[in-house]
Amino acid sequence: RLPSYLLCLFIIYLLIKFLKSDTLSKYVPAFILLTTPEFLLHAGVVSTDVSLLLAIVITMLAYWKTINEEKRTVWSYLFFVGIGLGLLAKGPLIIILTGPPIFIWCLLDRKRFKPTFLKLPWLIGLPITALIAVPWYWMAEIESPGFVDYFIVGEHFKRFTESGWSGDKYGFAKSQPLGMIWLFLFAFAFPWIQILAVMVWKKRKTLWKDPWVSFLLLWLLWTPVFFTISRNVIHTYVLPSTIPMALLLVHWWKDHKNWLRLAMIFPVAIVLALGFLVVTNGWSTYLNTDKYIIQHQEVSTTYKDSPIIYWQQKTYSGRFYSERPTLILNKVASLD
Repeated sequence: RLPSYLLCLFIIYLLIKFLKSDTLSKYVPAFILLTTPEFLLHAGVVSTDVSLLLAIVITMLAYWKTINEEKRTVWSYLFFVGIGLGLLAKGPLIIILTGPPIFIWCLLDRKRFKPTFLKLPWLIGLPITALIAVPWYWMAEIESPGFVDYFIVGEHFKRFTESGWSGDKYGFAKSQPLGMIWLFLFAFAFPWIQILAVMVWKKRKTLWKDPWVSFLLLWLLWTPVFFTISRNVIHTYVLPSTIPMALLLVHWWKDHKNWLRLAMIFPVAIVLALGFLVVTNGWSTYLNTDKYIIQHQEVSTTYKDSPIIYWQQKTYSGRFYSERPTLILNKVASLD
């Protein structure tokens, strides 16, 4: 869990260095993100989504810096570094989640296409991306033949087009109603996404006239728009939207006293809920792990090598914590 925590802190550090505001506390973006359920959750879980998020942040901020600077800087090359890191974290999804919002933003003012092509160092940048990502894919394919086909075709196309995709080796099919991603966004980015929605409505007449606001808004909206047509979604897919959400709120940070009070709803509710579970010892009921069951098993010497039997589906925690083999049974007759 430590890498995810450190990456979340590093993302916050990048935002603070990027903003460099003299009129606003540097802790504002940190406060917003750490009181956003989805971001806070990912600061303490084992997940590649945080690695992808870092890659998206580097790519998008580097693009903005590059086209707004007269000369090429380190940000120009970080754009391609971000894509390379994203290819390592989650594959081509990095291009799908960053390319379209940049392209649509350029369509709003076609003069933006020119600096996009001229200021980004494509001849040097693309080899940088390839140098970061290609060796790992090559070695993975050698070690596990068929990996590239499974990862590129299966994980990036069938996962989102087939709700009951049976080829998933590391998870499970997540069949949801179409558009469920928007409910996830409003639930797991509470209360900031609701605050932002109100601000967007109030400023709806001028939204697309401000380059920075329109850039962030497209970045925020593209991810849920993309996943709207997929039934195979989980709440973690809204994580990329939390960064532009925070940056927009920082941009419009005026009536911050009221916002601060609203933002405290989530952390206070969590503290109260955890306190209640600890006092009532109810927390053990909701633990999503077999760790403690396995640790407290009493197995006689005669049966020490016998497998742990699971009904229909194994759990990751069971396989991780057990030194004994695990077995799946799908039929009652198999118990005989």
